[in-house]
Amino acid sequence: MLVVIETITDDFDGSEPASTVPVTYKGYSFEIDLSREREAELDQKMAPYITHGRRVTNPRSTASVTAQRRLAEAPKIRAWAKANGIAVNDFGFIRRDVVAAYRAAIEAA
Repeated sequence: MLVVIETITDDFDGSEPASTVPVTYKGYSFEIDLSREREAELDQKMAPYITHGRRVTNPRSTASVTAQRRLAEAPKIRAWAKANGIAVNDFGFIRRDVVAAYRAAIEAA
């Protein structure tokens, strides 16, 4: 029987025990393994910045893939709809039935 023991050590000095701490800075995400003492030191040094900052639940939060696709398709859908006699606004919401008809026409072509 093979037993594997994984030990996390502090990335600075190799001390044990350590835990992995996620850090995001200037749009880049990092992980660093820190001892309890170093993690407390990081917490203390970051405290003033965190106090004055805003919490973001997901730093990479963007519109859903579906919303991005629909936004990118919007000008094409509007042009297709107008060319096919379907009334659409120049801006804003495009009805689902119009989007579905456009996609069906594209797939049939």
